Amino acid sequence: MRVHGQDQIPDEPVVYVSNHQGNFDVPIMLTATKRPKAFISKIEVQKFPIIPRWMELMGCIFIDRSDRRQSIQAIRSGVETIQSGQSMIVFPEGTRSKGGPMKEFKAGSLTLATSSGAKIVPVAIQGSYR
Repeated sequence: MRVHGQDQIPDEPVVYVSNHQGNFDVPIMLTATKRPKAFISKIEVQKFPIIPRWMELMGCIFIDRSDRRQSIQAIRSGVETIQSGQSMIVFPEGTRSKGGPMKEFKAGSLTLATSSGAKIVPVAIQGSYR
C-alpha cells in the first residue's frame, strides 16, 4: 500500500471522501489515516457478527438509506462526532464499484461536511477490488 499526501491533511477533524472499490477499503482507510476517525456505514453492516460492535466502539454511525428521517439523524450524529474532534470517512457512492467506473454520489453524501463546516479530504483508492 502506498499513501501520498498525508502531509496535506489539516490538523483538525475532517471528512475523508473516498471511492469504494472493495472490501479492503475500510482497513486501508483505518491504516492510512493516523488521526481518530469513524465511518458512516450502511445499516446492513449490522447483520454481520462482531463487526457492528467494533464499529460502535470506534464511533461509527449507521445510516438506513431507506429511512429519510433516520438518515437525517445519522448525519446530525456525524456532525456532532466531527465537532467533538473526530474525523469521519464517507464512501459517497454508497456501495463498492468493484474496479468499475466510479458510481454517482448518493444524494446528501457530502452533507456531513457542509453541515459540520469540516474540510473535505478527497481520497482515491486504486486496486483494492483485486
